[in-house]
Amino acid sequence: IAEQGLFLPLDLGARGSCTIGGNIATNAGGINVIRYGMTRSLVMGLEVVLADGVILTSMNKMLKNNSGFDLKQLFIGTEGALGIVTRAVLKLQPQSSTKNTALAALNSFAAVHIFLNHLKATVGASLSAFEMMEGDYFKTVTESGWHRAPMDRNSPYYILFECDGSDPQRDNDRFAEVVEDAFEKGYIQDAVIPKSENEREALWGIRDDFEAILQPKPVY
Repeated sequence: IAEQGLFLPLDLGARGSCTIGGNIATNAGGINVIRYGMTRSLVMGLEVVLADGVILTSMNKMLKNNSGFDLKQLFIGTEGALGIVTRAVLKLQPQSSTKNTALAALNSFAAVHIFLNHLKATVGASLSAFEMMEGDYFKTVTESGWHRAPMDRNSPYYILFECDGSDPQRDNDRFAEVVEDAFEKGYIQDAVIPKSENEREALWGIRDDFEAILQPKPVY
């Protein structure tokens, strides 16, 4: 779908191994949920096989459709208990031309809410990801032998956030201005903005690759 300039906005740490059917069965949220919603909001139609072999087909392709019962909603998020998803019609989005990412350190949980409201008021609908990591998690996954720490490891909270846009001449500058404004107002204590795609992927690796926290035993 990239060749048509489109993408499926559902994105999560299990990318590459998860399946569309599994995402629908669990109503996966993913990292872009703040802008595009849960999987439920991306599903337009479904085909499901019931336990007795009956095939229920509701392959709707229209966004505005209020005819009859919306039966697909019964199967999204029920983990296959009512039926197995075999086909789906999904809502795609145009690919953005800009993507700005930053990792910020915060000194309290209250600051997390304040910072989120700051981003909603400044970058608005372009905010696509807002992922919170507690300090203990961040410190563990950036221990020696795991991920390189891009900033001080002693803050109680870290936010990895991202904005998608369509104005390359303006979006980058605006993003930097918003981050700087949050720092000057004391909403965040520090921030790192990646300068390349490799640096951006390294930041997301800290959020996605959590194997380090599974090392101490026992694990619950």
